[in-house]
This record gives sequence, structure tokens and C-alpha cells, in this order.
Amino acid sequence: PTIADTAVQAAGILSVAGVLVAAFLAVPAALRLVRAGGWTSIRRPVLRAAFASSTTAAFAAGLILWSHHLAVHQRNGAFVLFGVGVLLTGVVVMVAIATATSTVITVTRQLEFSRRILRLLSKLALGLTFLMIVMATGVAFWWASEAIYAPHFLVSSIGSGIIGTSNALPPGLIVAGALMLLGLSSALAGSLRVLGGFRRA
Repeated sequence: PTIADTAVQAAGILSVAGVLVAAFLAVPAALRLVRAGGWTSIRRPVLRAAFASSTTAAFAAGLILWSHHLAVHQRNGAFVLFGVGVLLTGVVVMVAIATATSTVITVTRQLEFSRRILRLLSKLALGLTFLMIVMATGVAFWWASEAIYAPHFLVSSIGSGIIGTSNALPPGLIVAGALMLLGLSSALAGSLRVLGGFRRA
């Protein structure tokens, strides 16, 4: 479990770095779009993403403050109301991610990149897909290890008891795993398109 957890954390950190590098590379093109009067075409999705992000930050801050007033066992399944709060915050985070992703797609479709920048962004996309595979594999190994050697942890994990409880297939992990696989499937589909573009080039 420790090795899997470390792999997921390392891949997560590298993924954040990759996304920040991609955003930095896209800034000049975005500025050119705004200067050319393109702000009106992207204003609504950008404001929508900003609202979703601020709402997520508010929910997360409230949950963190609330957790500091609870005992350890209350934060880990004993207090159902807190579990509901965690699930609700998770839903808000998912909506924010979906909104941000939609905004990025809308904006980047209107940006004009040089051939060199486009190749760099394509390589970053392939690298991020590989990191997603590492994270999904790490989560799978961690999950299997916990189910075999520490099933009591999965039984008492956050979210258990609200919908159902299991020492191997907790509902929270099933939903998270399904969303992870959905995201990975989308990334793999995009990577195939990138590779096809490289071949045509």
C-alpha cells in the first residue's frame, strides 16, 4: 500500500506540474485571442468556471473547518452528517472539474498555436495520460492491498455506511474508481488522436 500510495502521489505532483506548464505555453495564444476581441466569445464559460472553482473552494474550506471540530472516529465514518458533507463536497468538486474541462476545451479551440508549441502540448498530453495510467494502477494496487491486509480500514473509511458498507468494495471507492476509469478512457482516446496527428505530420 505504501509503494502504491507513493506512486500515486508522485504521479499527481508531476501531473499538476505538467498542467501548469501547458497553461504557461497557452498564455501567449490566449492573450492574442483577447487582444483580437475574442473575450466576448469565451467570457461566459470562463466566468462559469470561475464561479464553480470559488464554490468548490468555499465547500472545501467549510469541510476542513468542520473536520477540526470533530474527533478522529467522527471524521472516519462515525458521524453520518459529516460523511454526507464529504460526499456533497465531492459532487461539487466533480462538477467544478467538468466545468473547468469544458471551459478549457471551449477556449483552446479558438487559440492559434505555432507548430512547435502544438507539438510540445501534444507531448505533454501524452505524458499526462501515462501519469493517469500510473495513478489508476497505483489506486488499484492500494485498494487490493487494503482489502486483503486491512479490510477494517475500508469498512470505516469516509462515505461508508451512507449508501452501503463493504470491506472490499466500499461504495465511495467504486464511484471514484469508475470516474477515474472514465477520465482515463477519455485521455486514451485523445492520446490516440495525438499519435495519429504525429504520424500524419
